[in-house]
Amino acid sequence: MVLTSVQRQRWFDDLVLPQIDAGDVFFDIFYGGGANNLGALLGSSTFGEGEALRCFIHFFGSLGPLWITWEVQAFYESRYLAYDYFHNLVSIIRYLCIGFAIFNIAPLQLYTDPRTGNVMVFTLAMLVELVLSMGLALEVYFRGVGDRISIMNHTRDDFKFRDGASFVLYAAAFIVSAVQCVQARQSFDQQKDRSIWDLYDLPMTLNASAYLVRFILSSVRILCTDKREFRDSFVPTNIDYLIDRYEGFIMVLMGVGVASLLNVDKNESSEFYVTEICGLLTMIFLHVLKMDSESDSSKHALRRGRIPAAMYSFLVHILTISLIGFGVSYVVFFDEIFQPANTDYLDFARFPFLTVTIISLEFMRVTHCGLKEAFDRLFQTSAGKRKLNWPVVIGTLLRVGIILFCLTLYTWTNDPETLAACGFAAVFSVFLTHLLNTAFIEKTKMTLVEDKCSRKHRPAMGNGRSEEDCT
Repeated sequence: MVLTSVQRQRWFDDLVLPQIDAGDVFFDIFYGGGANNLGALLGSSTFGEGEALRCFIHFFGSLGPLWITWEVQAFYESRYLAYDYFHNLVSIIRYLCIGFAIFNIAPLQLYTDPRTGNVMVFTLAMLVELVLSMGLALEVYFRGVGDRISIMNHTRDDFKFRDGASFVLYAAAFIVSAVQCVQARQSFDQQKDRSIWDLYDLPMTLNASAYLVRFILSSVRILCTDKREFRDSFVPTNIDYLIDRYEGFIMVLMGVGVASLLNVDKNESSEFYVTEICGLLTMIFLHVLKMDSESDSSKHALRRGRIPAAMYSFLVHILTISLIGFGVSYVVFFDEIFQPANTDYLDFARFPFLTVTIISLEFMRVTHCGLKEAFDRLFQTSAGKRKLNWPVVIGTLLRVGIILFCLTLYTWTNDPETLAACGFAAVFSVFLTHLLNTAFIEKTKMTLVEDKCSRKHRPAMGNGRSEEDCT
């Protein structure tokens, strides 16, 4: 009935990729619905005076706890192995909490109305889920099988640096939202103009603060731990498992963008078909860029040390946010096509979701190879002299220009058809530059190998014999 959690990975042991089971895939499906509801939250805002701040507070106050839940679950599964009726029951309750939380993410006008109780139910669901995670951590602390020193130190630090602060902020958010829900059903006036921020925004502000505080404390804990104490302070993760989980999560978010393009009423206008086709091609080539940005598992950023791993995790955060916004942008474009002269979408189009997506993917490449190697690729050595590798330099400058073009695109045009076509042109151009750069980088590597081989095969001084073969 109840089995003890067993440490999955030990320090210096060989990494064996565990199978991504159906439970992980099922868990990620919930986040597809979450991305859809969060996109609807962004798309429902006019981003007028006072509304932009409220929209962002509720967006990050919702995304933050959901992201924390996903990451905690993924890291727990990468460290420990536990499959029994008790842990299955905990997973079922977790699914229920996530489902209720996502179900209550609503368009901005409903979400910010305390009478609906949406914020109260969301904060309660996230609080219960956090208590479940803390309960599993206590079970591992007292009964976990493995390296007891690292398990106890790791769990204790989790409570001090992450779970404790999150619990206080979540509990405060739930209490405040519950009191406001009861009071608002008697006195709240939705028609009254609200200030940029008021007390009804406090629960989601606390949730967003928990997200920020947890991220900062986790980063400080990882980066400031002495190398000599690292093995005693952290339980190692199965990196191959985490790589697959991160990639699967991003694919779910991209799938939401594809669904927003496919789940739409037909319109016989050319504007509709251009937007639809360009949108699908853009999502396809974003997927290609994402797969191309991922390095070989043996050279992945998660294997290169604490700083590259922390940067990669941070970029996944940024990519998550940009993909949610970019996916819903097509819904907003179609609304403008079906209902011309809808000025709300113009404010939404100003947010550079596509730009941030491209930048995130570009920096992910850098985390896999490192800044030094990325910089060295701009040069080539020939006949003992180092000079600029102009094809690679030109490709890099072209990508910078494409990013600047995307960043200022809304100042050039407000037409949905043109925006969609330009978005595809930008993504496809980035893909072409990487394709050409890869060809020239590989050519440079081959040249270096040939030079090295030619030097090794030169006759040795004094004996007339060749040096060792180049192997």
